[in-house]
Amino acid sequence: SGLTNISLIKSSEEIDGKSVPCDGQLYYRGYNIFDLVSGFRKDGRFGFDECAYLLLFGNLPNADELFEFKKALGYSMSLPTNFVRDVIMKAPSPDIMNKLSRSVLALYSYDSNPDDTSIENVLRQCIHLIAQIPAIMVYAYQVKRRHYYRKSMYIHPMKPEHRTAETIIRSIRANKTFTD
Repeated sequence: SGLTNISLIKSSEEIDGKSVPCDGQLYYRGYNIFDLVSGFRKDGRFGFDECAYLLLFGNLPNADELFEFKKALGYSMSLPTNFVRDVIMKAPSPDIMNKLSRSVLALYSYDSNPDDTSIENVLRQCIHLIAQIPAIMVYAYQVKRRHYYRKSMYIHPMKPEHRTAETIIRSIRANKTFTD
């Protein structure tokens, strides 16, 4: 098992004084992830934004907090000028996780205040990363399709009003359509 102040991964139980493997359990800030997902599914909600809020702030958001957080994510989703061209398109990778890692590191060079470790600045950086990773992922996928498989590449502008899942699905489809 692994424990931080934010999450707990339970991989064993103590039975008769012995540590015995068990079905894994993941907790975010004390909430069992299965309970969170069940609630999201029951209510027909996407849970990404709520889980991100929980991990950043330590509690689940109320309706107003979630609205403001989604607005902040929408405002922060745009990548820096020329980032897609210079970082993603000019150096294609067959491995999207590798491209994602390199892109996150490259964002340091585009940050106006990269070394400030104040809570306010780190929170700003976290929100930007949470909002920008889906775009990086989609662009890396499109460049991979084009460069390695000679398929068409679709670069659709991100829409701040879309949820993360909608942004990803809309961006990888030629016709930009999606359903819940």
